[in-house]
Amino acid sequence: MDKKIVIEEYLQGNISYNDFLKSLDKELIDILNKRYLDAIKNNIFSYSTYTHYETFQKLLNHSLSISDVFCKKYSVYDIVYKCFGENNIKYFEKYKKNYEIALDAIPEYLASDEASEYIEREIIDKLPIHLSESKRKKYVKDRCKTLFCLEKNHYPHWVQESEWPIKNGKPLRYIGSKRSGDLVQFIFDEVDTKEQVIIEQYY
Repeated sequence: MDKKIVIEEYLQGNISYNDFLKSLDKELIDILNKRYLDAIKNNIFSYSTYTHYETFQKLLNHSLSISDVFCKKYSVYDIVYKCFGENNIKYFEKYKKNYEIALDAIPEYLASDEASEYIEREIIDKLPIHLSESKRKKYVKDRCKTLFCLEKNHYPHWVQESEWPIKNGKPLRYIGSKRSGDLVQFIFDEVDTKEQVIIEQYY
């Protein structure tokens, strides 16, 4: 597929974020980089030129350390849209709306890539369309509490980034944590089988 068509399909929401990233090869990155630098010259972005360009490069090359999946998806789409805005393509609102929902409705202890992808797929993408914005956020918050079970109603206080495990397409239940020196073990289990999974993090 022609690279410019790939960009247009992505901007219109016909190609997902993940499929867009998979399509990033040298030719497509060169096209995006050139257009981005043109946008900088035309004062499309109000950020520091070097800092923003460096961030864009990292996004394109999958090396930007943002734990929030929703922030990544919104940031990439927004940057690419602003670079190609003259094509008169209507802004695809999904990534922005999902990010705004996530800010208010998804607790920080669920901010791992795996958990966020699950929440987007199984909760946000299945939101009843008739709900108001406030009710949509409440719905997501309530579903997160239901699907990500806490045995003693205590959520994990991660030492590093969130790593809530998903197994066989379902979130595991959080049991508790144990600390030994700098090591903290976060204990989860499968609700049905009671099989335990331990996530280790170090201070």
